[in-house]
Amino acid sequence: MAEKKEFKSLELIAKKLVDKKTWKKIKKVKEKEEKLQVLKYSIGFNLEIKLDEIEQKIKKLEKERDMFIPKTKLSLLKSKIKLFEATFHKKDFNTIELLLNEIKKEI
Repeated sequence: MAEKKEFKSLELIAKKLVDKKTWKKIKKVKEKEEKLQVLKYSIGFNLEIKLDEIEQKIKKLEKERDMFIPKTKLSLLKSKIKLFEATFHKKDFNTIELLLNEIKKEI
């Protein structure tokens, strides 16, 4: 039962992060355990991509203005992503989403 909840939760998160082409490939995976691992990997990979994009934007804008607050939030975001990759709880993902939105507003 708990495994079903985790699986559903990961599917909802993956739908938000993963592009449609990749999502279709994930849905084709038949074995549950393998599908769960693919979901976890794709979610982690996409979060790292978003993190890298934000880092690049901050580095570019650093020359123009003070980016102390976004950089501080970015370091917090990195630790939240590590925590999420360890637990894969929806609550942790919601925290990551909030931080992402805050950083984007600051930028």
